[in-house]
Amino acid sequence: MGKKYPKKRRPNHRPQDGPPHSRVRVEREPLPLENELFEAYYRELFFADKPEEYEAFLSTFRTPLPVTFRLTTTTGMHAALQHALRQESVQVIEGEIIDDVEIRAPKTIAWYPGELAWELNVGKRTLKRHAALKNFHQFLVSSTERGAAVRQEAVSMVPPLFMHCEAHHRVLDMCAAPGSKTTQLLEELMSKAGDSALPTGVVVANDANERRAQTLQSVVKRLGSNCCVVINHEAQSLPLFRIPPPPGVARKDVPAEYYLFDRILADVPCTGDGTLRKSPDIWKKWRHSHANSIHKVQLQITLRAVELLKPGGRLVYSTCSLNPVEDEAVVAEVLRRFPGVMELVDVSSEIPLLKRSPGINTWPVYNDSRVQWMSPEDIPLSSRSKLEASIFPPPPEIAPSLHLERCMRFFPHQQDTGGFFVCVLRKRDEVPAAPLHKYRSAVEAEVAYAEQGLAAFALRKPPKVQPAESPSSMEEAGDSDPSDSEESSAASTSSESATISSASHKGKEEAEDAAESDFVDPWNYHKKRPNSENPFIPVVSLLKETAPVEALLNDYGLELNPGNVLVRSDRLKSFILITDQIRELLHADSKCSLKLISCGLRTWSRQYKLEETDGPVALNPNSLRPYSEAARLLATIQLPNRRVDLTTEEFLALVKSPVGAFHFTDPEKENFIKNLGAGGVFGTVSIDRPDFNARLPYVGVIQGGLSLSMTKLRSSAYAELIRMTEKPVGTDAAAQEGSASAAETSSSTSSSAPPSSSTSALPAAAVPPQGN
Repeated sequence: MGKKYPKKRRPNHRPQDGPPHSRVRVEREPLPLENELFEAYYRELFFADKPEEYEAFLSTFRTPLPVTFRLTTTTGMHAALQHALRQESVQVIEGEIIDDVEIRAPKTIAWYPGELAWELNVGKRTLKRHAALKNFHQFLVSSTERGAAVRQEAVSMVPPLFMHCEAHHRVLDMCAAPGSKTTQLLEELMSKAGDSALPTGVVVANDANERRAQTLQSVVKRLGSNCCVVINHEAQSLPLFRIPPPPGVARKDVPAEYYLFDRILADVPCTGDGTLRKSPDIWKKWRHSHANSIHKVQLQITLRAVELLKPGGRLVYSTCSLNPVEDEAVVAEVLRRFPGVMELVDVSSEIPLLKRSPGINTWPVYNDSRVQWMSPEDIPLSSRSKLEASIFPPPPEIAPSLHLERCMRFFPHQQDTGGFFVCVLRKRDEVPAAPLHKYRSAVEAEVAYAEQGLAAFALRKPPKVQPAESPSSMEEAGDSDPSDSEESSAASTSSESATISSASHKGKEEAEDAAESDFVDPWNYHKKRPNSENPFIPVVSLLKETAPVEALLNDYGLELNPGNVLVRSDRLKSFILITDQIRELLHADSKCSLKLISCGLRTWSRQYKLEETDGPVALNPNSLRPYSEAARLLATIQLPNRRVDLTTEEFLALVKSPVGAFHFTDPEKENFIKNLGAGGVFGTVSIDRPDFNARLPYVGVIQGGLSLSMTKLRSSAYAELIRMTEKPVGTDAAAQEGSASAAETSSSTSSSAPPSSSTSALPAAAVPPQGN
């Protein structure tokens, strides 16, 4: 054993005359909300002749950011929550004076469509600490946990509104974590598909940090969508995938087709000086060199986005910074490197209630000593390898043709928000479908400028981005089979030859078995395996037949390809549904393997242990139990095979009933359950009120009688929403009744998932639902 070191003794925080182990809370000194470089730069840049607006700009930055959140439409609870937010259950805090601020009731954000975005005029710290806001804080936390609401800064909601996504689009979020914008994109696809259909597109959410990508997975899971893929790649090196030709067709006989995206959101890393209101520590850290340095990464990410974009597609570029070196400078360089390919879209007439300022065509560039650099030649030689020449404004000769005024900058004082920058780029329709525009180096850009008779900007050739392959190299390597390269590398490595030869022998045996059964594996799974760390295996590749999968989909009324049902192992325990677009992505070829974190949606789980002799019986619909998160997906199915819609009275009775003990008083519904005998059921719980209607999706399972197949948190949340919209508010009787019913619900609901936290007794209308 190694040497043991004594534990470090913690300092004894105690008052001078107090007991020896007492602790005293030490209040932090307030951070200085000033920075001379920051203030001088933005005064000169935007407010040189507007002193009053400049003072409003600074004073707003020095106040806490209001609490804002967005109601999601995928859980079906948004109508009930909107109703609750307008009632006295959350208005009891109105009129309280906290930190010299009079608290007002939550209100909608006027420019956001559908009254789905709300704000409260207090900061995050105030919301957490004061008792007068305790009920509302618990309401907000629980709504977020179950996926009914998303905590999100107001200006952060802007970029997805300009994406104009459709249900069939391929959408890429290049820097997705923590996931608030990704959930907006998913909701857009699902809402465009409607309540009675599933979207056929896909949202690919990427993040370079694996831990953040795992967090992102848990966020998108709450929405219950099967059209999302979470991956873990450097955004500037995202792989370019080539769609394989149809079976029986040689790759060289068909033109190359790449997996490109209809919409791309590039919310790139930035210095974040627009977030000073929620991150006041940036005040003391702000330097000119930060923006100059990060510009290079932002440019690389945006150039890669252009290559991955379809002709006619939209690219939305955004940062939470106000610095033009991170904003217009990046956009201008993209337009210069791809002349005639990309154009800025004028969206000034969209969302008229959203206040904004136009982009600018020129800006100064400073070092940390506030010495202005007038041209790239002024950059010291020691810094030229770290900086891009494109940090400077475009030459006056070409600046008007770039139309940088079509960019949008959101100042904090305009609508009491943070600072943000957004622009919309479009790839022209006449551009060839294949991404023929290679990554242009700065030297190539200099040649292009020289041909146009313009000043040179490039100082040197930047390092080649690896492993971002060019389409031409993929075409050269495209005629070879991936298995050939694997076999050649295995032959050259003697230490691994035994393992690989046994694996190839096993693959040959499986291929022979498939040939004997005349089954053609559409995934070619045993020949080209997915990423071994995150296997997503098509069920048809394991069973070597499609009939059991087709029978399952037909029983539930799902019109999907049998190859869209995946599992994570050959134990056939949990079944995942994906879309056709995800299947194409997983089936596509690339020199780089796709680092998958998650894809699709867990929809069913098997209720018994799989035996060796079970085979396709494991896909018997009567043996599968729907997952709670699949409620919304299944509720879109209109076929009556397994659909049973409930009234609020039936649902509340079902929540209170023991497992398998609930029976309908409606003989038609009761006979329907008896005829099914076993397996899952789904539908909606209807809340019909004079002023609003809501449909809450649910899933259940038949175990003698009908039982819920939902978590305690989700089912108790539904029960509380029903009571919240029908009980009078603010009375002691209602408080006692709500507390008792919540306790009864928590003790009687059948599920295997334990609640994450308990909620104290609150007025019935203010008790937050507890979960998902």
